[in-house]
Amino acid sequence: NSWYVYLDPVNDLLVVDSSNVKQAEECIHHLRIALGGLATHPVVTEYKPYEVLTCWLARSAQLPEGLLLDQCAELRFVGSEDADIVKLSKSDLELEEVEPHIGAGKMVTKLGFHWTDYLTGIIHDDFRFTQLKFELTDQEKAEDFISQARADFMLMANALSQLYRNFIEYFGGYKKDKEAA
Repeated sequence: NSWYVYLDPVNDLLVVDSSNVKQAEECIHHLRIALGGLATHPVVTEYKPYEVLTCWLARSAQLPEGLLLDQCAELRFVGSEDADIVKLSKSDLELEEVEPHIGAGKMVTKLGFHWTDYLTGIIHDDFRFTQLKFELTDQEKAEDFISQARADFMLMANALSQLYRNFIEYFGGYKKDKEAA
């Protein structure tokens, strides 16, 4: 297997390009072997992502500037192995379609978004992003493939860094260690 890995020192993140959790964990396992150890932990924010996502979809909290709901949503009873998942497409994201499910206690576990003017994707309740698509159109093309790949990577890395920083902020920042307080 091969993976693309992005290290974001600004946000203290290691990002593995894989929508499959097991493959991402396998990549981190191989990094630990290659480096002789690597301490990692999932992103934990002050507010549970599913609570914030549910508030956004229910319109009980204002969307942050530059963020629009897009594509899809999934709702389920959090903490339950119940297979009763509600999948909503873009046309079903109207409040009257969402209210009965949220009223029954279901929470948003996946939510499609359009962020700023150039990035779309889906955020999951475990702070995982999938189906990220960049729409960078105003850049000049480089003279050769390698230069273009570097330029594209720098644009992507900067966008991802800002995306993670913003979503961590949307969810109240990193959870503070209660024992350290």
